[in-house]
Amino acid sequence: MADFFKSASHKSVAEFMKRADGPTRFGGVTMGVRIELDLKPLARALKQVAEDAQDTAIVRGINTGVQRDLHPSWTKRLQTLTRLRQKKRIAKAFKDQLARKGTLRGSVIVKDRFMRITTAYFGAKYSVRGKYGKPGGKARHGIKWGPQGVTHQAWNRPQMPPHTFMIPGLSPVFIRAKYLTGGHHQEFTPKGKREAIAPIFGPSLPKELQRHSKEAVGDIRTAISRTVMPEINRQIELAMRKAKAKNRL
Repeated sequence: MADFFKSASHKSVAEFMKRADGPTRFGGVTMGVRIELDLKPLARALKQVAEDAQDTAIVRGINTGVQRDLHPSWTKRLQTLTRLRQKKRIAKAFKDQLARKGTLRGSVIVKDRFMRITTAYFGAKYSVRGKYGKPGGKARHGIKWGPQGVTHQAWNRPQMPPHTFMIPGLSPVFIRAKYLTGGHHQEFTPKGKREAIAPIFGPSLPKELQRHSKEAVGDIRTAISRTVMPEINRQIELAMRKAKAKNRL
């Protein structure tokens, strides 16, 4: 969660990272960051317009910074960190709470569960030496004539977890449940099979932002200096022009 809001004194600049809530059963995590805007450089300009115009300028500045600057910056960063192929999947994790005049506070909540390893997300595919392994076949155990495992590029690094396999018609990468040592997973037994299998999971977008918190906060600071403050200034100038035109000055 990234918060931008106007403090009572317009003077303090504070930031902190916090974990808003812990993992859910399947790994849901929320990212927490709070930033207070220092409007002191614009104090003189703000005094030249009405209070309602001040609030309008701040609200539009915050919302513009969130939607046009922070979203693209974090999307690009998360794609680099996770190697996730789909931008739309990243966009689903962003939950905006736009600033309003009553609160002068806007939020971007990044909340998501651990993603399953699939071909669509991380380019998962068999590392095949011979015949395509069928569900329940010896290929699951790495026999020489069959696939040795599934390769994918989650966390932006090529890898092949041991004992992994894919089932035609199903998108996730699977592993036999007996090989799992922990973490979040769901077990199920396919019809007619005796051993439980489970999908393997990859990155969590909020977790990646937590791990790279300095860079994430740096993106917020950049958005403030590059977009939020200039947009507030532009809105103030626009309000001043409107006031002059109204009063025929």
